Amino acid sequence: NSDLFILPSYTEGCPNALLEAMSLGSIVLASNVGAIPNIIKHQKNGYLFDHNKGDFFKVYNQILNTSSLDLKKVSKMAKKTISEKFANKKKFIKNYENIFLSCSL
Repeated sequence: NSDLFILPSYTEGCPNALLEAMSLGSIVLASNVGAIPNIIKHQKNGYLFDHNKGDFFKVYNQILNTSSLDLKKVSKMAKKTISEKFANKKKFIKNYENIFLSCSL
């Protein structure tokens, strides 16, 4: 179990490591690429950064300066996102399908 999970990628599909970290309630900081923005809603259930804008450290510092109460809310929302969208096999397959269909390849 970790407090912060960082996934810096230039390209990505639907990363299982991201889903696993969120299911454990880790605070997630991930690149705004691939299917990730379909899973993470910035400052709601995780944090996104854009490589093109070079804002990794800006968002990282934002997390460090966020109150523990607010981080707990983000953590709970991350767990809720996974339990609602990915825990049920049928929902999981449908959501996975929707994520892939929404990605422009």
